[in-house]
Amino acid sequence: MKKFFLSVICAVVSVSAMAAFEKDGFWYYINGSGAVVTYAHDAQEEPIAGYYKGDVVIPDSVESYGTKYAVKTIGIKAFCNCPDMTSLTIPANITLIEGDKTTFEGTPLKNIIINGSLTPLSIACDINLNDGEDGDPFMTLASSL
Repeated sequence: MKKFFLSVICAVVSVSAMAAFEKDGFWYYINGSGAVVTYAHDAQEEPIAGYYKGDVVIPDSVESYGTKYAVKTIGIKAFCNCPDMTSLTIPANITLIEGDKTTFEGTPLKNIIINGSLTPLSIACDINLNDGEDGDPFMTLASSL
């Protein structure tokens, strides 16, 4: 009976660690030893359009259930459909931008600032930077994977 109870507790903790959560204006989930910035979503897990606005600065770390995790990844759809988001500052410990065209789709970024990263940054999607005049990209960071 004790063994079964312990197994159930472990399963509940594992499931809760994978669930997305909001902290200080960002949505995350925990993946292994690090946190992933993910898209804001409603109860049906549909993205909330326009959630991130203005100059967005991703924090270095986030706390969940009393454990502090380094923010290591920008997840698929993390910043999709945020037409009022103009810039993104990425901390040095982020080493992967996951995704496809949906990661930044509908988000007319003008600036991306990468804070002192000595670790190679792997980009699994194309990111278009816009000049804000006609919406056409003037620079593309191409996928490196």
